Amino acid sequence: VLRNSDPNSYILYLWRNRPCVVIGRNQNPWKECNLSFLRDRDVWPVRRISGGGTVYHDLGNTNYSVFMPRNEFSREMSAKLVSKSLNSLGIPSIVNSRHDITVDSYKISGSAFKIIGKKAFHHGTMLIDTNFDRLHGCLNSNMTITEAKGVDSVRSKVTNLRNYNLQVNHNLFCDAVSSEFENQFGSYKNILNFSDSSVLKLSGIADLPNNVEYYSSWDWIFGQTPEFSFEANGTLETAQVKIKLSISKGVIKSVELWSNDISLGSENPSTLNSSLEKALIGASLRREDIESLAKRTEFDSKAPNLANGFKKYSTIFDTSAAPINGMDVGVAHTNLLLKSIASVRNNSELKQLGVSEGPTKKMNMCQSINNAIRTSMATDDKAVVFGEDVAFGGVFRCTVNLAEDFGRERVFNTPLTEQGIAGFGIGVAAAGHTAIAEIQFADYIFPAFDQIVNEAAKYRYRSGGEFDVGGLTIRTPCSAIGHGALYHSQSPEAYFSHTPGLKIVVPRSPIQAKGLLLASIRDKNPVLFFEPKILYRSTVEQVPEEDYMLPLSKAEIVKPGNDITILGYGSQIYVLENAIQLIERDMPGVTCELIDLRTILPWDVETVVESVNKTGKLVISHEAPITSGFGAEIVAEISKRCFTKLESPINRICGADTPFPLIFERFYVPDIVRCYEGIKETLQY
Repeated sequence: VLRNSDPNSYILYLWRNRPCVVIGRNQNPWKECNLSFLRDRDVWPVRRISGGGTVYHDLGNTNYSVFMPRNEFSREMSAKLVSKSLNSLGIPSIVNSRHDITVDSYKISGSAFKIIGKKAFHHGTMLIDTNFDRLHGCLNSNMTITEAKGVDSVRSKVTNLRNYNLQVNHNLFCDAVSSEFENQFGSYKNILNFSDSSVLKLSGIADLPNNVEYYSSWDWIFGQTPEFSFEANGTLETAQVKIKLSISKGVIKSVELWSNDISLGSENPSTLNSSLEKALIGASLRREDIESLAKRTEFDSKAPNLANGFKKYSTIFDTSAAPINGMDVGVAHTNLLLKSIASVRNNSELKQLGVSEGPTKKMNMCQSINNAIRTSMATDDKAVVFGEDVAFGGVFRCTVNLAEDFGRERVFNTPLTEQGIAGFGIGVAAAGHTAIAEIQFADYIFPAFDQIVNEAAKYRYRSGGEFDVGGLTIRTPCSAIGHGALYHSQSPEAYFSHTPGLKIVVPRSPIQAKGLLLASIRDKNPVLFFEPKILYRSTVEQVPEEDYMLPLSKAEIVKPGNDITILGYGSQIYVLENAIQLIERDMPGVTCELIDLRTILPWDVETVVESVNKTGKLVISHEAPITSGFGAEIVAEISKRCFTKLESPINRICGADTPFPLIFERFYVPDIVRCYEGIKETLQY
């Protein structure tokens, strides 16, 4: 469009891409992306003709380009045009020194530009309702690249417009930007409407179909990659393998391979590896190229098992078949989320509550929590919301617009003191009000430990039932998110599960979060409501708009089965579901029963006992460290109640007994692979 438009024209170009990852002209897709994550989700990288960093695109973000004559071109002017349109939607955006658009230091749109002759354009990608679970999965490479030429992306904190305005969408954003564009450029306005087919028929753009074919090819996307080196160490069956590849333009230039694999035949492993090395040189990193080497007949006479060797090693050579990223919680492949109205209508639990036939609204978990709090405040004049930054909307935006709608007398900020937040909540609840408190991260709940354990939990007991603080609910985001490290990743539920007088709840989805939070707020006991923050925006459902409560202390059998019971809660449910899918694929005839505990204290013993008595096997998984984790309490009770029915030891797949690491997070959390192996081990006992 830039090359073939009138150099004196002003053009606004707005569009969305289907899910893809766009890398810069001089970037490395193996370094910038997790190619196996992309492949499994039908998301593919695309290389720009121009430079810049790597960006994830889906239908939750909108691209904009402002074209103008070179002598009038100003990145700041066009960025401020877009920012001003956001201000008209009530979003307090600003333009920073890099011409990125930000809100509260979070980037919502990057900035790029191009100048050709007398023409120029400024471009950005606005994050409206982007799937951040998929974004993080796509942009976290799982390869060890030791040396690489080219340009690396600059990482930034990002957020969605939806966190500031729940009503904003693609059309609303386009209308706002178009209106501002018209105000600024008046009669120069030229808004183009394209579709997949019409863009190929644009007059004056020479040979566009052939260009599209070339720029979609492997040779362009991968074959233009600057030189880099890749290392891998691993175990294939019983053999140790180490490999180093030097690659240029997607072609292997040199190979260093070591293996102690003697299962390939009588050949000396070093001789076999030498043959493999020679065969690999000159091959591209296409999987089919690697596999075709195994079919070369000249290898058969030299080493009868060489073809087998290629097949065994191809998963290391082939970067697109790399192991699943540890922070993939499995939401992309879940069958548990009620994404359609029909699935809500058919849900037995919602039918029992009488809300399955009512109106629904598409919400992520953050929005459903906001909706639950809003429902509580609308039906209870004594309900108040407080915590650090909650009047602003909270760091995760779960309380956005509540202060505006209910007033700052009922939704207000507190000092940065978790002990004070809990103590204040106890006082408010003791006075007969409904206290909805927020601890900004579960990692910082420990200063409030004494208030929660020695005051809130014991208040009714020590007064002989005369007084209580049942109106107190403490919400707090918990668990891993992919980059939280020591103080933004912990799962401290087990510390409090030893405390009579408390209830502890962990939801897994938007529908669950709304129903369980409303039940927690209205329960006659103080409740700790732990929210897995990685699910805030990665889980989306059609949530009933009516007021409803899901029962506390009642587990849910989310998938029935007969051969083994799998137990978890929170985000771990999706990890276990994906592991079960692999197990049932690899072990035909096996069916696994998956149970979401939902309430940790008091937990639903009877549902678990009934399931284990049926299956005879139990696997428990949670992110918290294994020693004294809540799974240990379940093991003790089930061992006593189901002793004569158990056919194997109860297996726990949990976090490690170490402080929560940063760079080793994917090895710390019980991911899909670890859960798969643990379930398989228990089944084969």
